[in-house]
Amino acid sequence: MATDRVTEDTATVSWNKVEAAIDRYMVQYTSADGDTKEIEVGSEKNIVTLLDLKPGMEYVIYIWAEKGPQWSKKASTRAVTGNL
Repeated sequence: MATDRVTEDTATVSWNKVEAAIDRYMVQYTSADGDTKEIEVGSEKNIVTLLDLKPGMEYVIYIWAEKGPQWSKKASTRAVTGNL
């Protein structure tokens, strides 16, 4: 997983697609002050831009694949948004 194109309030995250058939990817991101958000990404995609992030904040980003009631191990990365 890679995080690039980080600005004051956005971060673009990309990953390698899994080879197995899946229903969706889930992306969860938590700011250093504890604010957590989770978004669903279609199984055909392997990139997402996180919006409305807080400037000058570190985020921990997790991604995993889901198929029915099962899910993969979580991959993680970190990103720090720029200051205004």
